[in-house]
Amino acid sequence: MTQVLEPAELYGITRDDIQEIVRKTVRDFIEEMKGLPRIIYFDTSYLYSFDLVDFEYVRRFNLLGRQDNRYVLEWHKNLERWGQDQTVHMFGKPIKPTKLVRAVDRVPNEGLINIAASYTGRDFNVMRWHAVGTGADPDNDAHPSPAATSLVFETSRINVEDSLDGGSLSQEGSTIYVVGNHPISIQTGSYTESGVFDAEHTDHDNMGDYSIFSEEVPHDADQNAIGSTTVIYQCST
Repeated sequence: MTQVLEPAELYGITRDDIQEIVRKTVRDFIEEMKGLPRIIYFDTSYLYSFDLVDFEYVRRFNLLGRQDNRYVLEWHKNLERWGQDQTVHMFGKPIKPTKLVRAVDRVPNEGLINIAASYTGRDFNVMRWHAVGTGADPDNDAHPSPAATSLVFETSRINVEDSLDGGSLSQEGSTIYVVGNHPISIQTGSYTESGVFDAEHTDHDNMGDYSIFSEEVPHDADQNAIGSTTVIYQCST
């Protein structure tokens, strides 16, 4: 049977909407880190899973974000809504993840070095590769080390710009958005970590971001869909 999707719904998200999310994230960051330097680079990352019945709607919505940044910003706001246990409508259907976990972390040193290289006009590979893994221990690894260069145990890495499951790499002002939906066939496990990289292979990559989540997000191969979104903020105070 052919599936018919209604036009995607956008809710007129504004710069003020995103700014409020940024302010909330900064407040969380200050409280967690017990202090605030004059210039900070940090991320908000989300790790989530969806029922396969809902995943086609999520996939289609994320694919639209490659052509229109409004869908990326709307996706970010949807993640915040889901984080508050709200239901979101996509293409006329109510959608809610089976589980969503949010993390706020510092950007690792390799990411900062690459930002500096870009600023000064040096070679810089695009951070289009997104990875998820099962190796971080939420009980013992509250936050990634600034010196981190890899996930503890990576199980999947995708190019967010051409993944058939939907994803994108974009910016709005000084904020960077990386959306990565991973194939439903990836290894069964309890996922606890995500990362952003500038290469497909681990033997010659640089890490642009790393997040460890406080709770596991379970994934069963070919039974549900797992994905992650990272938003990197560059803020001066």
